Amino acid sequence: MKKATQLADQLAVELEVDKARIETLEAEKIKFQDKAIELQNSLIAAQARASNAEERIRELRLERDRAYTDRDNALTAESKAREEAATLRGRLEAFEAMPRKQSTWQSNKEKVINSLAKQLKQQSTKS
Repeated sequence: MKKATQLADQLAVELEVDKARIETLEAEKIKFQDKAIELQNSLIAAQARASNAEERIRELRLERDRAYTDRDNALTAESKAREEAATLRGRLEAFEAMPRKQSTWQSNKEKVINSLAKQLKQQSTKS
């Protein structure tokens, strides 16, 4: 009987040790679950930031493309304005080269210059 009691005592002690071990493992499991939830929340936040960054990149690319388009349009308008200014200068030179009476010539010259200036101004405001 002494052996049976010793065996029972030994089993009781082992049972208590196993129960303590189970409690320790369950506590560790809860810690790991909490850490897993924390990591999952961090991942979700990082994914949201990445999504926002990708959206911002798309917006910036659109702005860049618009800026390039605006620049190209401005360059085209500038080129046209230069061509038109050259044409108007040529017309003015041709007009000035035409023989005229002095008084009529001066009056017409001012009208033509004003007209050409007005045309240039209109063209520059169109650009």
